[in-house]
Amino acid sequence: FTAVATVWAEYEPLSDAEQRRAAEVGATQTARFRVLLSSLTAMCDPTWRVILRGRRGAPDVEFDIIGVKDAGDAAEGLEISAVARAEKGA
Repeated sequence: FTAVATVWAEYEPLSDAEQRRAAEVGATQTARFRVLLSSLTAMCDPTWRVILRGRRGAPDVEFDIIGVKDAGDAAEGLEISAVARAEKGA
């Protein structure tokens, strides 16, 4: 994968119940990201990935996009649903 852009996003880990359902198919971390709509973010689709930059020495986390939709009013932005697989040995 090649980096396309760096944009600010709101990060929301999913609830415990949603994480338990996701765990039924393997160790995963699921999240929603909200980004402002632009000509670049409008092209976002499940072939892309989201990199959540680690803070205070934490490692970056790579998420596979599983869905993209308008976040309420289309002018507000996009909501990106994504999943990250747990790394072996982590």
